Amino acid sequence: CSTFDSTADGNIGPVGEALAHELGVAGVVACPAFPAVGRRVFSGHLFVGDRLLSESSLRNHPLNPMTDSDLRRWLRRQTRSEVGFVDITTVKRGSDELRKALAQCSARGECLVIVDAIDEADLLVIGAACANMPLVTGASGVALGMAAAFAQRGDLAGDGRRSSGVDGPAAIIAGSCSARTLEQIERHRVSHPCLRLDVSDILEHRVTAAEAATFVAREKGAPLVYTSSAPERVAEAQQRFGAATVAQAVEAFLADVAVRVVNAGCRRLIVAGGETSGAVVTALGLKALEVGREIDPGVPVLKAGDLSIVLKSGNFGGVDFFTKALRVMQGNQGPPPANLAPGGVLRIGINLGNPVIAQPGEEGGEPRGVGPALGRELARRAGLPHRFVTYETAGLMADAVKRGEWDVAFLAIDPARAADIEFTRPYVLIEGTYLVPQASSIRTPSDADRAGIRIAVGLKTAYDLYLTREIRQATLVRAPSSKAALQEFFDHGLEAAAGVRQPLEAAAKDRPGYRVLSESFMVIRQASGVPKGRAAAATYVADVIDDAKQSGFVREALRESGNADVSVPD
Repeated sequence: CSTFDSTADGNIGPVGEALAHELGVAGVVACPAFPAVGRRVFSGHLFVGDRLLSESSLRNHPLNPMTDSDLRRWLRRQTRSEVGFVDITTVKRGSDELRKALAQCSARGECLVIVDAIDEADLLVIGAACANMPLVTGASGVALGMAAAFAQRGDLAGDGRRSSGVDGPAAIIAGSCSARTLEQIERHRVSHPCLRLDVSDILEHRVTAAEAATFVAREKGAPLVYTSSAPERVAEAQQRFGAATVAQAVEAFLADVAVRVVNAGCRRLIVAGGETSGAVVTALGLKALEVGREIDPGVPVLKAGDLSIVLKSGNFGGVDFFTKALRVMQGNQGPPPANLAPGGVLRIGINLGNPVIAQPGEEGGEPRGVGPALGRELARRAGLPHRFVTYETAGLMADAVKRGEWDVAFLAIDPARAADIEFTRPYVLIEGTYLVPQASSIRTPSDADRAGIRIAVGLKTAYDLYLTREIRQATLVRAPSSKAALQEFFDHGLEAAAGVRQPLEAAAKDRPGYRVLSESFMVIRQASGVPKGRAAAATYVADVIDDAKQSGFVREALRESGNADVSVPD
């Protein structure tokens, strides 16, 4: 969770240890990393963005104040066994090395093992290393890596059905005092009815759950009931009544409110706060939930019968989360904003240099592939005519945004591009890896970063931008395009060629004597983007992309273009 359970009597350590002992295992991964929401583990410490957790706003968490970011130290206080650690250097060497390190931890009697992870590629390594292990502990980010490993070996199945939207009365209940929830409340208060409940009024019975539920029933437009307060006010109440008493009373009160509003006909319920969410789910007697569309990273819509419910950790979601969640719960798209296509024609940027995403059209026709299919679908939903603007490389297309050549484009997310482009969440995950001669000593991605190694890359591709930041000893040999980089590799006998896995595997198949590494050095997050400054257009496009993923549209487009093996994130 956001604060990892930062008390000596927390339950993460004891429960993990008890399960490990019951299963007869040790060397169990414990990793609360979730890079998509800024949670990273480095040197055994938990970071929020670029800050140690103990230096972030979560240091004042009302229940779990994080005064120490050293995860090993906290787990050691909670458990009877020794706590292990695997650093980022080992993780970057790949899943085989991580498995060896975990086995060594187990041999030393280290029950739980903190594992570093700073990006999604690390989560994939952890998932591959732990795919056959009976016990893993961590945040939902680790589940991302596990799911990828299960999918790769064919252990996942689903019918691909899209969860339908739910209309009807809506309500929001907030018990979190996190900084982000307080921002979300302030945003919601501007245009919606809100009822703030003072903790002392609850404890001294000056307000009842029935009165709060009556407020919700009386008001229209997603009324909000909240106990959330600034840290200093929470501290005052805890000092007066006791922290445990305050927590139990507030959770029970808000859970009672939730039961009453649902019984009165509420069909869309948003709950902000981890402890509050647990209390509400228990009070409603919910035993199973259907997982639907993701609203923001780590927060999906859930359904239980005809009730649509969102359970949000305090610091998750954007400032406009409540409004966005209500819309996603309904399944409504809404009309396109004027700045989606200011010229009246939706200009769709397509990179023909990545054959996984796009391929040239036949006899001069429109390009094919998942990117062009999404572009056409976006234009269809918006009711706009469209025109494709094609480029030979992603770098050329990214540069073209500065000249105003396109309204929406399909390219990989990268920090170097984010200054000019507003990205959606990824709709496809592809792997960046290396093609090497069959006899090469390069077996893992880390082997390629040595003095004397020359790596061919396409100029300004996602993997060029990534390797430029990461490579320390090897030399990058840049060619105008990905295709030209492969030719440079073959013609001049370079030691490695970097690229997208599928085209590299096709090249190796056509040329005996070469092989593609089984592990990747990065996960390339293919997304849609709009020019920076078009916030309304960015939100609209993001909703279309999310819906296309959930409905199975993206998977079908990949299948039709011959790329059914490509991963589609949830």
